[in-house]
Amino acid sequence: SRWLEEARQFASPNICITLVGNKSDVASKRQVERAEGQAFADENGLSYVEASAKSADGVDEAFMSTCEKVYENMKNGVFSRRNTQAGDKDGFTLGSGAKQPYGRKKCC
Repeated sequence: SRWLEEARQFASPNICITLVGNKSDVASKRQVERAEGQAFADENGLSYVEASAKSADGVDEAFMSTCEKVYENMKNGVFSRRNTQAGDKDGFTLGSGAKQPYGRKKCC
């Protein structure tokens, strides 16, 4: 769960996270059972989707569930386009008017 702590530490407090259980098509290669992944997601307020990178089953659902959560949050005023700028400790900000990361110069 260290990855989740770090995501929450460095991202917007209103971040929408979807946990994706991979290898839904190959039970013998799974390292985490569906129930365990779902339980972790429930305990930590995450969305959970099962997917297969090989067959692409569930991949669209993973993106769509995240988009739907973002849309609901925007509709409910949790965040808006005005307060979703994210940045790192060096002041690099994503979005329009962003500083160029790591001293790179803008092309052209």
